[in-house]
This record gives sequence, C-alpha cells and structure tokens, in this order.
Amino acid sequence: MPPFEVHPRNTTTALQGRQLEDAEYNWITTERRKFSSKYKEILKSRRHLPASSIDQREAFLEVYHKAAILLLTGGSAAGKSTQVPQHVLCDELEAIRAGKMVACVQPNRLLARAMAERVAQEMDVLSGSEVGYQKYFHQNISEHRALNYLTADVLVQEYKRDPTLSKYVCIIIDELHEETLDKYVLLGLLKLIVTGSATIPPLRKDLKVIFMSSTLARTKLEEYFGDVARLDIPEPGIAGRIKYTDKDVLYDDYLDLCVALVKHIHLKETKGDILLFLGGEEEI
Repeated sequence: MPPFEVHPRNTTTALQGRQLEDAEYNWITTERRKFSSKYKEILKSRRHLPASSIDQREAFLEVYHKAAILLLTGGSAAGKSTQVPQHVLCDELEAIRAGKMVACVQPNRLLARAMAERVAQEMDVLSGSEVGYQKYFHQNISEHRALNYLTADVLVQEYKRDPTLSKYVCIIIDELHEETLDKYVLLGLLKLIVTGSATIPPLRKDLKVIFMSSTLARTKLEEYFGDVARLDIPEPGIAGRIKYTDKDVLYDDYLDLCVALVKHIHLKETKGDILLFLGGEEEI
C-alpha cells in the first residue's frame, strides 16, 4: 500500500490534502508509484488557481464536511472543474479505497473527455485508469477508477440499474446553468435519493452533491432541494482589456473569424494560453 495515512472520510484539512499532493508517492494509485517530474511542474502552476489556494481549499472543505448539497459559484478560470474534484478525492480517500467513486457530470461529451484527460495529467495517472471518461452504454470501466467524468444521460442510465447510485460518494454537476433535458431528469433523481419527497424518505444519507455554476443563484436550488450551502470562489486576478473588431461581424462569419484570430495569436505571441467561448456543442 502507498506510504501515507488515509484519514477518515470528511475529516481532511487543506494542509493534509496538500501533504498528499506534495508526497513522493502518488496517493491515488493502489500500487507504490512515485510522482513524475512533470507532475511537480503542473502542481506548481495549479497552486496559482483560486480554487487551489490553501484558504479557499480549507473554506471548501469546512462547508463540504457539513453539507449534503453544496452550490459552488465562481468565474471562469477559477479552477472549479479541475481542482474541486481533486479536493473531494483527497477528502473521500477512505471511501475510494473501499471501491467507491466520485462522479463529475459535464454538459457534453467533448468537455467530459477533455476534463478527464486534463485531470488525469494533473494527477499523474493514465486517462482511463484512476481518472477517466465514461461513454454512453459503456459499463466496463477500470476497476481502479476513482474519478468518473461523464454526461447526465450516462448517469441517468446508471440510475436505471442502481436506483441509489450506490457506487458514488459524491456527485458533482458542473456548469449547472447549461440546461438540458437529461440534466433536469438527473436533478429529479438526485432529489429523490438525497432529500426524498413528501411520501418517500431519503434513499441515502451518505451521498453528497455539489453543483457548480458561474451564474446560477442559490434561490432556485433551495426552492427545489431545500437546504443548500453555498461557497463563492473568487475569480483570478487577471487584468483584462476589451478589444472590438473594426467592423460588425455577421453571425454566420463569427466562427471563421474566431479560428483566424486564434491562429494569429498562436503565431504572433510567444507565451500564454487561449480560452475561446463558443455558442454550443455544434460550434465546438
């Protein structure tokens, strides 16, 4: 077994989580495996994200330990989609070692696959092993899976086979403000499992649900789920400037212009990253 202590579920502090990440050996793998040098480089950059600051991580854990349902809000580039699932894994390691998983629901398959690949890289594991993306009707996933990225329709299908979603200790719904029919169905199922109804008691008291959104108000969730805790993650302190095109751009032409602009920046700038927001899955 890996040479570190596994703390009881929902008792981990931010400092203890960082100690796992700073250790010589990978804490999420079942075999004794050292972290790579690439991992340490990525970890250093991750620590600059608002969601990964020691204070923000501690604030998250304090709320997560007490709440069954939590709404996390914060702007883009705060690190919600990649860092929060890893914080949950650290805190749920006892349950993970017992064969449970954390689910992270993404709005579409492209995002689910991309997030799985990125987090697998950050955790220094192969995508598809401890961290991976589950396809529709694909039930055979790695026995070592700890963090499962998927879409709402896939989790709804799992519910049909397992009405309590018993293999999950935490279900994270990312980008909640992006509304789909499958997501509405999933919210109804989660309500039955976690809070029950007027005639049906909760099916599970150990399942935690995290909603993440950049815009959604807590009021809507409270009206549906009842008691919902909330935590705001600050946006990164990046100075920004708005530049406008010289001429009006027609809707039919905006995608080609976006591609041309990205190519131009990539060729002309020496360093940095590009974040491009598009209208939907078809454009992506």
